[in-house]
Amino acid sequence: WRTPLFMSRHFSRATIKITDLRIEYLTDCSEDDAKAEGMVDILSNNQVSSKRLYKNAWESLHGVGSWENNPLVWVVSFEIQKD
Repeated sequence: WRTPLFMSRHFSRATIKITDLRIEYLTDCSEDDAKAEGMVDILSNNQVSSKRLYKNAWESLHGVGSWENNPLVWVVSFEIQKD
């Protein structure tokens, strides 16, 4: 194994292009933003909103009440480049 830090782009498996970069408050994320984060309800046939799933995931990582603290977060949008 070698670190990919200095690897030639020719050998990379994926190349991304950043398309948007902004700062917003955590709770300003929309339902579509939560879906883009991968929050999709597959267990109860979409009865739970993606934003609610995102809130639960956020609090499981950062602690109960961290969603209500409403911190500023970086929002990075990107696309995968095909060679």
